[in-house]
Amino acid sequence: MKSSDMGGPRLTATGQDAAKAVSELLPAARPVGVNSESGRIELRPGAVWGRTKLLACPSENYVWYSDGESFYECPTGAFVRDEWLPALHSGGAGVVHLTPGEIEVVSHFFLSWHLFLHLSAARVALLYNRNRSLMEVALRQTPPVLRMLNVLGRAYPALFAKLASSEAEFVLSAIRADGSTASSASFLARALKCVGGFPEHTLGKVLRVAARISALKVAERGAASEESARALTACLAEEGIVVREQEASRVVEEFGAQEHSASAMSELAMTCQMLVPTLNHLAYVVQSSG
Repeated sequence: MKSSDMGGPRLTATGQDAAKAVSELLPAARPVGVNSESGRIELRPGAVWGRTKLLACPSENYVWYSDGESFYECPTGAFVRDEWLPALHSGGAGVVHLTPGEIEVVSHFFLSWHLFLHLSAARVALLYNRNRSLMEVALRQTPPVLRMLNVLGRAYPALFAKLASSEAEFVLSAIRADGSTASSASFLARALKCVGGFPEHTLGKVLRVAARISALKVAERGAASEESARALTACLAEEGIVVREQEASRVVEEFGAQEHSASAMSELAMTCQMLVPTLNHLAYVVQSSG
């Protein structure tokens, strides 16, 4: 990064504050035409160059952009001279432009994916741009999972608490089932962060417990409470979750208190079963992108 007496980049934020700055400026930013030694050029927000840099907001006088963990303000002329023109003339590296639709979605990822996965804004943008179909599948599959996890926590708090005492704790915390892209992005980041980035050990655990409970029929109304409690204890033990007799009885009572417990466990298992393979693929992509 160059600077001169005519002005250069000024560091204004780092780390999570840099991610926040990008997420706030980028969605409302608009392209700007400026003059350069190569003629009239257009600065488009959402452009990524050099693998680490993302243009968050251009204007006639100043531009704001991130470079890795840092966020800068720079006079437009100096930016064009020292950053933009060299990027345009760099051949294979070049500049990657996000579409307006990609900007709208990816802006919801910057904060949570930096906080939980330590990914810079440019890296998140490139991940989405290069794996758009995979990311879109993940965003479609996540809201049903969040909805069912919310049902689990509300209607079956004893079972939810036992699951939250396992490796699944981090992914089950702060669940928001509001259907927003930001909630889905945060949940995906949590799921990818846990246990070395292997969702099989986090959300996969929820999937296996729900599927086993559904298969054992312990969630059905009218099931013998003592027999169901023993089956539940054995089921959770297979996932490394220790349940005392009193806790197992409490879970069985919760099942009996809800009319559609069996179908709820089945639906929870089904929604998780759809998302876990996508998460595993996404985890591989994130780890390979470094």
